[in-house]
Amino acid sequence: MQIFDVHTHMQDKRYIKGYDSVLKRAVKNSVVKMMCCGLHEYDWDQVLDITNEAPEIYPAFGIHPWFVEDRSSNWLDILEEKLLATTASVGEIGIDKVVLNSKKEENTQEMVFTEQLKLAKKLNRPVNIHCRNAWGKLIEIIDNTGLPDRGGLVHSYSGSHEMVKVLEKRGLMISFSGSVTKINNKKARKAVLSVSDKMLLIETDSPDINPEGITGLNEPKYILKNLETIAELRGKSMEEIASITFENSLRLFD
Repeated sequence: MQIFDVHTHMQDKRYIKGYDSVLKRAVKNSVVKMMCCGLHEYDWDQVLDITNEAPEIYPAFGIHPWFVEDRSSNWLDILEEKLLATTASVGEIGIDKVVLNSKKEENTQEMVFTEQLKLAKKLNRPVNIHCRNAWGKLIEIIDNTGLPDRGGLVHSYSGSHEMVKVLEKRGLMISFSGSVTKINNKKARKAVLSVSDKMLLIETDSPDINPEGITGLNEPKYILKNLETIAELRGKSMEEIASITFENSLRLFD
C-alpha cells in the first residue's frame, strides 16, 4: 500500500527534533510521498531545504490567508522566482473568513489569493487551496480568474456535500484531513460520500488536525486513521482508497 499525504507543514517549528524522524515514521506507515506547503515568504527557503534533502517530500510555495498582512512589497516577484527555479506547486493559498479582523483584511485576502491564482495559471502549476466560510467568494474568484490547466485541490475540506460537485466541475480535487474522523462531524462525513473517485485525495495537515483519539502533534503516519474512516464511509477497503488517492495525487502533481 502506498499513500500520498497531499498537505503537510513539515517545516513547522513544533517539530523541534526535526522532520527526519517524522519522515521515517511516515514511510514506515506506507506514506511514501508528502506535499510540504509554505505559509508565507519567510518559510519558503525552509520548505525548499527540506524537499531538497528528502525526495519523498514535494514543495509548494504560497501565502496563506492568515499571513497576507505580513507579506513584503515584492512578494509576488519572489514567489515567481521560487516557482521558476523549481517544479513546486502553489500553496497554501486561499480565503478564510473565520479569522478576519477587518474589511481591509478581507479585501487583502482576496487580492493576494487572486494574484497567486493568476501566477499559478501563468506557470501552469497546481494550486493547494484553503477555504473556510468563503465558498461563494472562492467560486466567484475562480470563475473570474480561472485555474491552471493542471487544476488543484481544496485541502481539509469543510464545505457542504452540495459544494463538492461545484468544485469538481471547475477542476478541483477534494482532500480530507483528520477532521473527517470526528464522529460528530456529520458535514464532512456526508461530503466524503459526494466526491468522485477520480477527485478524492487524503492528507493530515500535519502538525494540526489530529484524527480522533490521537493526542499531541499530528504527523503524516496518522493518515492511516483518516484512510480507515474514509474507506469505511465509502464502503471500500483501505487498500482501495489508498490506491485511488495515490493515483489521483500523481496525476495532479505529475
